[in-house]
Amino acid sequence: MKTYTSTLTFGTIVKNTYFVLDQFTLSWYDFLCKTRNYKNTTKNSPHSKPYYEPFMKKILPLVLLLCIASLFSTDAFAQKKKKKRQITVPGIYRVDSDGDSVPDVRDQCPGTPKGTTVDEFGCPPDRDNDGVYDYEDECPDTPGPAANKGCPWGDRDKDGITDNEDKCPDTPGVPEYQGCPVPDQDGDGVVDPEDLCVDVPGTKKNRGCPEVINKEEEEVLEQASKVEFAYNRWEIKPTWYEALDKVAAIMQKYPKASLLLEGHTDNVGDDANNLVLSENRAAAVRDYLIGVGIPAQRIESKGYGEAQPIDSNATKAGRQRNRRVKMTVFVKGR
Repeated sequence: MKTYTSTLTFGTIVKNTYFVLDQFTLSWYDFLCKTRNYKNTTKNSPHSKPYYEPFMKKILPLVLLLCIASLFSTDAFAQKKKKKRQITVPGIYRVDSDGDSVPDVRDQCPGTPKGTTVDEFGCPPDRDNDGVYDYEDECPDTPGPAANKGCPWGDRDKDGITDNEDKCPDTPGVPEYQGCPVPDQDGDGVVDPEDLCVDVPGTKKNRGCPEVINKEEEEVLEQASKVEFAYNRWEIKPTWYEALDKVAAIMQKYPKASLLLEGHTDNVGDDANNLVLSENRAAAVRDYLIGVGIPAQRIESKGYGEAQPIDSNATKAGRQRNRRVKMTVFVKGR
């Protein structure tokens, strides 16, 4: 048994197709002539074959062939063009770890909880623009820090210090002690900054220290505190030496006691000058007592200017009372 193989080429396909179309055309043409009873008469005779016989036999098959070829070529071009439009997206652009429909390569807020509404960049809304997203913001319409879950810091004790900076948020205090009350370690009613004996209960009159001297000695200190000086100067008038000597005697009687000297002025003159004047006058009394034998480490002097008057500066008598060097005897750690 013989086996025949043939190789079809484009030219062979066109030739065979043309042949088939030509035979089809001739058959159709002959059928037409018989139907219309055409005869081989002279040209232009009413019963002659149509004058377009060459067209029907030769040209029409070629036209049909070209039409068929164009249909195949158009379809092939469309398929080729369609293939060019196919785009392969790399896998990295399809990864969406938090499932918010925004791929990780474009997601500026990865890790957003599933079901949370996000924008085109994968970020949830933040209505108050405080940097805390609404889904975790307990005050979504009021700006606040993330440390307080998006809410502003409150002030529970109404002391003007916000709770995040207030070490005693439920007790009114002062800024100097970070929102806590001024301490009073010994509980004597004299706060520590004003208490000369912070660890020992005392009296307000004696600046938080226990009473050391008796009533007569207190009167000596009261009289000596009125010491006078040269006008606008700090030289002690000699008439007051005797009163200061009595103070020195009290200090010698209580060798463990200390003495605090606090200088004050009236409001006449410049504030800054009055402050310096009060400091120098208190220091002058200290120098005098050191000069009569009281150890320097037992005497402390300060000046407050016109800041702590004990009477009105509107009268001469009031101004005279305000010009003073207050004296307090105390024993630390008694």
